[in-house]
Amino acid sequence: MWGKPMGETVTCSLVSRRRVLLGKIAYQKIELLMKKYKSTEWCGYLTGIIDVDDTIYADDLVIPPHLYALPAYCEPVICHEPVNCVGYIHSHCNMGAFHSHTDLEYVDRNYPVSIVVANKNGLDFMAVSYRKTECGRYTFQDVPVEFDEAVFFDEDTFMWEADECIRLGYKKVVTSSKEV
Repeated sequence: MWGKPMGETVTCSLVSRRRVLLGKIAYQKIELLMKKYKSTEWCGYLTGIIDVDDTIYADDLVIPPHLYALPAYCEPVICHEPVNCVGYIHSHCNMGAFHSHTDLEYVDRNYPVSIVVANKNGLDFMAVSYRKTECGRYTFQDVPVEFDEAVFFDEDTFMWEADECIRLGYKKVVTSSKEV
């Protein structure tokens, strides 16, 4: 799992509100994954920049090898986070876009933004930002997710690479289940 919880969070009026601008390619990749993995969670890293106005520009999505890829849980293999990572995203399939207790306590605290995407009645996103305040404590904020216009990229190559990474987590569970 991700590690131990980091303790108390506070609300601070001195911390500006972040927003996420989900880029064209990242959005299209999310759509492809949600269409294919309707009952298996997947996870990935959002790459881009954080601007001085606290806008997080997530222009691409990188899918790491998965340790687990299950109907209600996913976890990446450690040491695959890209250098320009601005956030983490994972799916909740058709359960709804919400941050579970596990997400809030162990996952969301590791990234400037953490997004959950679900496909209950169309794509739905919920994002939170976790960061240190000037007083040294940490704060969580709900973050609006906005979208850029669509562009085209090689969907087949992306899906082939993503399938390879996600199947690692699925194969591990299937293999260990047969051994029991």
